[in-house]
Amino acid sequence: MKSLLLAKSNLRKNRGLSIAISLLIIISTMFICVSSLLILDYQKNSYKVAESLNTSQIDLFSRSDKKDIDEEYIRSILPDSVTEYEYIEDIKVQIPIEFSGGEVTPIVSVINKDHLNRNLSKIEILEEDKSIKENYIYVPYHIHTGGGLNIGDTYKLKFPSRTYKFKIKGYINTIYAGSNNMNRYEMLVSDEDYDMILNDNPNLKAFDTYINFKDGIKSKKESNKLISKIFTEKGVETESYDLDLTLESRTFISSIFFVSFLLTSVIIILVVILMISNNISNYIRENIKTLGALKAIGYTSKNIKRSLIIQFSLLTVIGLVIGVLSGYLFMPIITDMLVAQSGIPYKLSFNLISTIIPIISMPILVFIIVLLSVRKINKLDPIIALRDGIETHSFKKNHIPLSKSKLPLNMSISLKNMYKNGKQNIVTFITVLFLCFLMVIAMAMYQNFSRKPKLDLLTFEIVDGIIMVDKDIRPEFVKDLKKDKDIESFKYLNMYQTLDKDYAKFETYIMNNPKLLNNKDNCYEGRYPKHDNEIAISGKYAKENNYKIGDKKEFRVGENKYSFLITGFIQSTNNDSKEILILKSGMDHLVDTDELNPMYYFDSKIKASKVIDKYKDKYGDKVLTTMDFEELIEGQMDTFINVANLMVVVISIITGAIILLVLYLLMKTLIYERRFEYGILKALGFRSRDLIIQNVLSFMPTIIIATIIGTIISYFATNPYIGLMMRPFGIMKCIMVLPIDLLIITVLFIIGVSLIASILMSLKIRKIEPNDLLNGE
Repeated sequence: MKSLLLAKSNLRKNRGLSIAISLLIIISTMFICVSSLLILDYQKNSYKVAESLNTSQIDLFSRSDKKDIDEEYIRSILPDSVTEYEYIEDIKVQIPIEFSGGEVTPIVSVINKDHLNRNLSKIEILEEDKSIKENYIYVPYHIHTGGGLNIGDTYKLKFPSRTYKFKIKGYINTIYAGSNNMNRYEMLVSDEDYDMILNDNPNLKAFDTYINFKDGIKSKKESNKLISKIFTEKGVETESYDLDLTLESRTFISSIFFVSFLLTSVIIILVVILMISNNISNYIRENIKTLGALKAIGYTSKNIKRSLIIQFSLLTVIGLVIGVLSGYLFMPIITDMLVAQSGIPYKLSFNLISTIIPIISMPILVFIIVLLSVRKINKLDPIIALRDGIETHSFKKNHIPLSKSKLPLNMSISLKNMYKNGKQNIVTFITVLFLCFLMVIAMAMYQNFSRKPKLDLLTFEIVDGIIMVDKDIRPEFVKDLKKDKDIESFKYLNMYQTLDKDYAKFETYIMNNPKLLNNKDNCYEGRYPKHDNEIAISGKYAKENNYKIGDKKEFRVGENKYSFLITGFIQSTNNDSKEILILKSGMDHLVDTDELNPMYYFDSKIKASKVIDKYKDKYGDKVLTTMDFEELIEGQMDTFINVANLMVVVISIITGAIILLVLYLLMKTLIYERRFEYGILKALGFRSRDLIIQNVLSFMPTIIIATIIGTIISYFATNPYIGLMMRPFGIMKCIMVLPIDLLIITVLFIIGVSLIASILMSLKIRKIEPNDLLNGE
C-alpha cells in the first residue's frame, strides 16, 4: 500500500515527465507491432490467399505451338511423384501495357471463362461491374492498386498483329500471373473476344499445366526435369514458376519495411532505456531529502523501489495499449503501398502473436531497466539524504574559471553548465548518434530509390530500349543498327534457360562482349568471361553453395552438357539469384545460338519509342518483342519511389518527436534541479533571456558535435548496413550514393529541431522568481 501511494504521488508530481516517457514507449511499441504484423500477418496473408485459391506448387507453361504439345503428351511425361495436375490452354504474348503512367512489358496470358472453372490455381473475381456486357476485360488487381486503372476505363492490348481495345469490367486475383515482379499477367475476356484474338494470332496459342507433387518431393527439381524433357523431345522453350519463389517475389518490399521498422524500434528502445535510467537517477538526486525523510519515518528501500517499479509499469501499460492501437492504425498506410506492389488483396485483422510480442517484451525490458536503476536507493543513508546528500566537499575542478575566461559571460557560464550537465549531455550525445543513423539511412533510400533511382540494383542492364527480331532477318537488322544515326550504341544480349546437374534452373544472359554493359557494378568480384569455357555466376548462389572463383560448374540444355570455369560473381534480384552470364560462343556448347531469335539492347540519341516504331514499321511482325526502358522504369519504379518518400517522412517525424521528448525530459529535470541557482542569478541581475541562452548553449555544442560525428559515421556505415539488408535479395555489394546536400540537410534538420526544442523547453525559466523561491523555502 505504501508503494502504491508513493507511486501515485510521483505520477501526480511529474505528469509532464510521465507523459514524455509514455510517448517514447508508445512510439517504440508501435514500430515493434508494425514490424511483427508485416512478418506474421501481411506476409502470411499471401500464403493464405494462395491456399484459398488452391494454388499448385508449380505452374509449367510454353508460349509456342510450333511443336505438337497437348494434354496427352504432358500426361505421358509426368512422373509418378505427381499427385494431381490440370492442363489449360490460353494465348500468351509479351507486349507493352500501360502501368502507373508508364509501360511494363510482361508476359500476358489471355484467357476465357473456361478458366473460372479450373480446380488448381483458381481465379478469384474481386470486383466487377455486371452492367458491362460486351467488349470487356478483367484485369489483375495489381493493375488497379499499382497501375491506377479503374473499372470502366478503356484498356488496350497491343498485340503485334493489331491493338485490341476493351472496357475494364472487373479485377481478378491469381497468384502466378498477377504482378510486375513475376513479369506475368492473366487477362480474362469473353469467349467471343478470345476466339477473335486466337484467330488473329494462331501462333500465340499456349498452355499452362498446374502441378502438385507428393510430400517430400523437391518440386523445383522435378519441374525442371520436365522442362528439360520437353525441350529435348519437342525443342520448345518452356518455363516454370514455383509457388514459394512467386510469393517471395511479390512481397519482398514488405521485408525491406520490416528491417527498416525493426531498426527504428531498436533505436527508440535504446532511447527509452537511456531516458528511464536517467529519469530515475534524476529522481533520486532531486528528491534526496524526501527519500531520506521517508526512510526516517519507516519506509524501506523495498517500498521506494517498488513504488518506482509500479510507476513505470503503469506508464508502460498505458504506452503499450496506445502503442499497439497506433500500430494497427498505422499498418493500413503501409499495407496500401505494399498491396500496390504485390497485387495480392490484404485485409488487416487482429494478430495475436504480433500483439503479444510488444506486450511481453516491453514490460520485461522496462522492469529490468528500472530494477537496475533503483539499486542506488539501497545505499541511501537517511541522515546524509536529509543533508541533501552532502558528505564532504567534492573539490571538483573548476573547468571554466569566470575570472580568467576571455569569452562573453553567457558563453562562459554555458560552458560551465555543459561540464556540470555531463550525464545529460552524454545521454543527448548517444541519442543524437542513433537518430543521425536513422536519418542518413532514410536519406540514402530517398536518393537512390526516389530522387535518382539506382537502376543497377533493380535490373541486369540499363539501356534505352530493347528489340527482339526473327532470326531470319538478323544480318539485315544488324546492318541497319550500324548505319542508324539515331543509335549511339547497341549490343547483342539474349536470355535463355539452362539447368545445372541438379536440375536447378538458371536465367542465362548470352553476350558477345560483356565489356559493352552499361551496368559496370554488375560483376562485383572477379571478371566477366573472356573465353567460351568461362562464366560469371550469381554471387548469392555461389555463397550459398560454397562456389569460388576458379571452380567449375556443369550446365545443361536438354541432353547437352558442359562444364564451365567460374571467373566472376554477378549480382541480381531476379530468378532467386540463379543467374549466369556466358559468351555466345560458350552457349554454343549447349544450344545452337544462331537458332535463337536475337535480342539487341540499344542506347539512342532520340526517344527509344521512336526508334522502336521505326523498326516496327520496316520489319512488321518480324519484330517479335520490344521494350522502351524509360517507360518500363516509370511504371515499375512508382512503388519504390513511394516507399522511399514514406520512409523519409516517417523517419523525419520520428526523429523530430524523439528529439523533442528527450530534450523535454532532460531540461525539465535540469531546470527544476537548478531552480535555486537560476533564482540567485536573477537576483544578481541576469535576465530570463540570458539564462535561456545559457541553458540552450549548454546543450547545443553536444548536439552539434554529435550530429556531425553521427552523420560522418553513418555515411560510412550506410552502405555496409544496406548491403547486409539487400543480400537476401541477391545484391551482394551495394554502393548507395549519398550526396553532400542531403547530408547537410540531415545535419541542419537535427540541429534546427534541437535548437527550437531547446529554446521552447528553456522558456520555463521565465517563470522562476527569486522571491517565490525564498518564500517556498
